[in-house]
Amino acid sequence: MEFSDTIDSTCQAKMSWNGELVAGMEGQLLVIRNTQTAEDVQAFQIDSPVRELKWSPDSELVMCINVKSMTIDVRSVCDPEWKCTITEGYNHICDAVWGPDSRCIVSIAKADLRATVWSLVSVDALCDIPGPRHGAKGINFRSDGSYAAVASRKSGRDLVTIYDTVSWRETASFDPLTKDLAGLSWSPDGHCLAVWDSRMEYFLGLFTANGILLNRYTAYRNALGVVAVEWSALGEMIAVASCDGYVRILATATWRVLCEFEHTDKVVNTVTFKESFIHVDEGDPRIGYNASDGENVITLRDEQQKQTSSFTRDFAKLEWNSKGTYIACVDSAYPNVVQIWDIRGRQQAAVIVQRSPVTDLKWDISSDRLGLCTANSYLYSWRPEGSSCISLPLDGFSCRLLDFSWNGDCIMLQDRDTYTLGYDVSASG
Repeated sequence: MEFSDTIDSTCQAKMSWNGELVAGMEGQLLVIRNTQTAEDVQAFQIDSPVRELKWSPDSELVMCINVKSMTIDVRSVCDPEWKCTITEGYNHICDAVWGPDSRCIVSIAKADLRATVWSLVSVDALCDIPGPRHGAKGINFRSDGSYAAVASRKSGRDLVTIYDTVSWRETASFDPLTKDLAGLSWSPDGHCLAVWDSRMEYFLGLFTANGILLNRYTAYRNALGVVAVEWSALGEMIAVASCDGYVRILATATWRVLCEFEHTDKVVNTVTFKESFIHVDEGDPRIGYNASDGENVITLRDEQQKQTSSFTRDFAKLEWNSKGTYIACVDSAYPNVVQIWDIRGRQQAAVIVQRSPVTDLKWDISSDRLGLCTANSYLYSWRPEGSSCISLPLDGFSCRLLDFSWNGDCIMLQDRDTYTLGYDVSASG
């Protein structure tokens, strides 16, 4: 692979949804670059420090959430003269999300007091949403953009409200049957809304857009419950990770468990790739993988390490590939370990043991390639054929985050205040 020179960014750089552009803050300049050349396309002066950047779904606008002024600045890649600033006075803005039409923004006030829907066309407030829970994570849009589901709490009970995103009028409001709602997510096909409880209770509910309960799932009772939920890309399965160390895969056709995978401290009969120093005849040792043949037993936890309690146990990463054939997991009990499960074979496909905790992992949408990083100068990847690692030719750069473009032509790697763009030269010919 070849990489661009490192590029400064005082906040996390973001790749556009179409994979053609990347936005970063270089000082007080919002700089838009072409992902294929790393050359700047536009630059905008932003007066206040920016905490976060967010691309609109159509990849034409960039939202800058400002820290000190508690405002939102919006800039257009297509029309450099156009700009918009959103402020709510005493109701300080702490977060915001794009509406599905890319022409409205939902701002969220500090302490989740309210959310406001702003039109970028009329510059008017279209709707006030009282008391949203969990900030931006408590607002989820259906895949076709027609409805928004908003989590809230009223009179000590959880509430889910459905809004029509054209008129922003309430179309339904219902009790999700949770004791302490932790998250909600529309299925990729828009058929149903998944709602789950906090880890204090194992509960997953599936509802229609008008609040009718389709199904509910509880794997066990009287123990700590759900920690993560992820739909497969096509919506035919949903993965539920829980405090007992299991990932359960439910088939949406029947709402029954298709398979379940347990994360334990021993790996048996699974191909394992362990990062280690590989000595060569000349030069210094380099990093590589020692691969097992899957016939031995490997202990993941060192005897001196303390057992992670079930309360603090979490699934730091739970990622489906684009075909729904593999799912990759990083359990907080084993932060150095990536466990990859083969859904079709209903078995463990591989285990990757790193020398340091995994800071990020992503699937390449265009293939079965999994990329991961551990805050060092290497980029790691796994394919069904095996694992590999690449030494990054960038002085002082530690890869902490990564993102693939939609077609896999470009990969963006990020350190704390710099990023680089990588290209697979062999694939491009």
